[in-house]
Amino acid sequence: MSFLRMPLIDIIEQYPATMKVFQRYEKQAGACFLCSDFSSPLEDVCRLFGLEPDLLEAELEEAIEASDEEAGQNKGDLSP
Repeated sequence: MSFLRMPLIDIIEQYPATMKVFQRYEKQAGACFLCSDFSSPLEDVCRLFGLEPDLLEAELEEAIEASDEEAGQNKGDLSP
């Protein structure tokens, strides 16, 4: 899945687990791009803040997969 043309806010709304990835990148960039550029596509934010889009996308996908796996494991913990 490619997130490059998606606005940041859409990515976070559809995949809440990505928020931690964005927060980590904000610390590295020294700027709050979720504050000022949340409606911008990911590729524009990467260009503006000098971020590597392929690496960021891979980390977003990893966060989503980890969240999905965790959700699947928690379903088995439910008791009637």
